[in-house]
Amino acid sequence: MLAAPGASFAQEAASDKAIADACKCFQGLEKQKLSDADKKSSAMDCLTQSMMANISGLAEEYGYKASELNEENGRKIGERFGMKLVQKCPSSVPFMVSLSQQEDPGGSISAAKYETEGETSGTFVRLETSGETVKLVIKSSDGEETLRWMRPFPGDEKLEQQGKSLAGKKVTVQWGEYKQYVFSMKGYAKYREILGFKIAE
Repeated sequence: MLAAPGASFAQEAASDKAIADACKCFQGLEKQKLSDADKKSSAMDCLTQSMMANISGLAEEYGYKASELNEENGRKIGERFGMKLVQKCPSSVPFMVSLSQQEDPGGSISAAKYETEGETSGTFVRLETSGETVKLVIKSSDGEETLRWMRPFPGDEKLEQQGKSLAGKKVTVQWGEYKQYVFSMKGYAKYREILGFKIAE
């Protein structure tokens, strides 16, 4: 039984090292006065360099073999790495927001990644922070709904700063629905990712 924690530590070391590398790079960018265009290109450099320096370990950590590395799997690894990065490195958040706006001039994440998009208004129940993915639970007329906090979105600073004091307040959440493979189910489950968050005035 003693081997498991060591194996887990070895697996986690790849993303932890890549995050440390990227975070150091982002902290350096914070000290510079960059234009929006330079901020985006520099942020992409930070991400690319930190990932490529640790790509073999990241692939293994996220369940891919070296022979399976291609553009699509590389994108998936990048998305998972980005989610962990913004949770562990606050310096990265404004730069990751810039990159998401680069993908879509409207400032939202591309709808092409989602099967459907929508908006739910209801009462704030709680913010679940125990797992790797933070979850927002709200209660609407259809019952309780759980939404995943995966990437930067408009209103995330309010949720981060006021999350503990929002219980019972009316909120509106924009979301995108996608399918994710769940090994234990041997199939796909539907999840909703937060794309925007507002507190009712």
